Amino acid sequence: MCREKALQRAVEYVDSGTLIRDLARLVPRPSISQSEGQPKDLSAYLREDIGPLFEQYGFVADIHDNPLPGGAPLLLASHFEAEILPTVILYGHGDVCKWPAASLARRFGYFF
Repeated sequence: MCREKALQRAVEYVDSGTLIRDLARLVPRPSISQSEGQPKDLSAYLREDIGPLFEQYGFVADIHDNPLPGGAPLLLASHFEAEILPTVILYGHGDVCKWPAASLARRFGYFF
């Protein structure tokens, strides 16, 4: 995808309200990976939410079991365009704050 098309697509994602709709769906999703986290919740978050978001933009998303017993699953997504282009690695994780987020709220022009 050319740079201009990628930038246009990103602007449309924000301007159309799709980013906010995605965040409103993702924010309340149980996805804590620390002591009280549930691997089944994180697996569902990756399988039902994050993986499809990657795939929507042409990535191949694969979920792998964590090699640590009881550890949360891992999602690796890749997108190949051409060997002459640089490799970009994105990192994200399914961790959230430890207070319940019932919904995405907008205050003072910011989202919480």
